This record gives sequence, C-alpha cells and structure tokens, in this order.
Amino acid sequence: MLEKWLPLIIYVVVFVAMMVLFTVISKRGKKVEYDERQELIRNRGYKYAFIILAVYIGLYGVFDYVTGIKWCDTYIGCFIGIFISITFIVVFSIFNDSYVPIQTKKRKFYLQVIFMIIIFSSMAIDNLFINKNVFIEGKLTKDSISIFVVTMFLIIFISLIIKDLSDRKQNMAEKI
Repeated sequence: MLEKWLPLIIYVVVFVAMMVLFTVISKRGKKVEYDERQELIRNRGYKYAFIILAVYIGLYGVFDYVTGIKWCDTYIGCFIGIFISITFIVVFSIFNDSYVPIQTKKRKFYLQVIFMIIIFSSMAIDNLFINKNVFIEGKLTKDSISIFVVTMFLIIFISLIIKDLSDRKQNMAEKI
C-alpha cells in the first residue's frame, strides 16, 4: 500500500522543502522591486496567460466531449494548461524585461531554474525509464507531470539565455 503512495509523498516532501528554501532565501534577501513599466508589462502578461489558460481548458473540454478520446487523465490535462500558462507569463516577462527586478543579477534566476531542471529531470528519468508508468493504455498518467515541468523549466532557461545573449549583443552594438 505504501509503495503506491511513496512517489506522491516524495514529490510533496521535495516540493515543501523547495518552498521553504525559497521562502527563507527570499525573506533574507532584499525586497523585490519592479518599476512601473515592469509592473504594467507583468500585469498584461498575467491577462494573456489567463486567456491562454481559459482557451486551453475550453478546447480540452470540447475535444474530450466531441471526440471521446481520453489522451490523459482529466487532472493531467488541467495541469498541462497551467504549465502552458505559467511558461507563457515567464517567457513574456523575460522578453519584455520585466522578469528580473531592478538592480538584480540574473545569476540567481539561472541557478533557481537549473536547480528545478535537475530535480524534476531526475523524477522524469525515474518515471520514464525505471517505473515506465508515463503511458498506461495510451493515456498520460500522473507520472508524466515531471516531464511537463522539466519542459517548462527548459523553455524558461532557454529564454533566459536567448534574452541575455540578445542584451549583450545590443550593449556591444551601443558601445561601438
């Protein structure tokens, strides 16, 4: 019986530990401040992310109802929509210079994203190659969530790198 719940217990413990760690780190650090421009951009991004989530959930429900094809468990489908929405808001904020607060080094954000990629990659590898429970009877299962989380953080990491390279190129062009 415990074997069935052990992965969920491990995920919850790791998640709580990460939240406690990030809370302690954020309380110790400086207060995060965004300028008015960044706040406006972030709020616009939240609006777009909400619309994307609403459209995704609607399309997911209509597809399920019309075709009757169950490609994943319902809650997995909802989580995928949440991951798409979160990825959008973060990438939107990164490319509009509103993800990193004023006077903050990006190194901290790189390290956080890399840490999350490592943690969830280990879970994804475990689910893909050891447990092999990602697909059961042609449907995505709860074990596929870690794959989507890794994908989300990889997209965020790549976006950070692209934006950083773009900013460096622009700064070098301005110096010339």
